[in-house]
Amino acid sequence: MNQMHLVTWGDTEYKLQWVLPEDIPKDSIVTTAHGYCFKGDELLVVENHRGFELPGGHLDPGENYEAAFKREVLEEACVHVGNVVLLGFIRVEPLLKTTSLNYPSISYMAFCSSVVEKIEDYLPVHECVSRKYIAPMEIRVVHHHWHEIYEPSLLSAVA
Repeated sequence: MNQMHLVTWGDTEYKLQWVLPEDIPKDSIVTTAHGYCFKGDELLVVENHRGFELPGGHLDPGENYEAAFKREVLEEACVHVGNVVLLGFIRVEPLLKTTSLNYPSISYMAFCSSVVEKIEDYLPVHECVSRKYIAPMEIRVVHHHWHEIYEPSLLSAVA
């Protein structure tokens, strides 16, 4: 595993680590899927109440990261993507163990990459209010809260 990062999301502090797919334990719990959707040399971002970010979100019961990623991209951006490439995971561990969290003590966020196959008319039905395409490295300044823990996934996606 790579270097540990500390972040505060909401009122909880977390320890985060980038993990390659081959290094994730077999019994791991993946809670979310996020990622990079490319249209040529442009990257899709979506806007919600927090600002711009990569599309993605929580897995529904019985859903794997690939299906969740495709569903979230369609819901948030009205875009269909092709084959999903798994880039890696962010290991998430809350620093304060509490039973009030709805997450397991250690969970994983899947980060993926795909290519835009079909663009539908944009209808802000879910939590997002817009979509746009940017130069991939621009995500560092456009994202509402870019953190260095995302760098390995970005560099893998644009490689």
